[in-house]
Amino acid sequence: MALLAGIFGILSVVLFLLTIVLGILFAAASIILGFIGKKQVSEGNGTGRGWSITGIALGFVTLLITAIFAIIIIALL
Repeated sequence: MALLAGIFGILSVVLFLLTIVLGILFAAASIILGFIGKKQVSEGNGTGRGWSITGIALGFVTLLITAIFAIIIIALL
């Protein structure tokens, strides 16, 4: 889970540049998987705490960029 969270977090940033919808979907998936992976690591059932944190952080960064982008678009209308 932790590795998938990290990979999805990286993909969310890259895909946001191509299409916003895929970026948002991958961001949400990376945040969810990141928290699941972090919980599994804390319970001793896996490794990859860094990947979990990476997925969570990049997911939130992508969502923050999306929100700023939406505010700018609305302000220009």
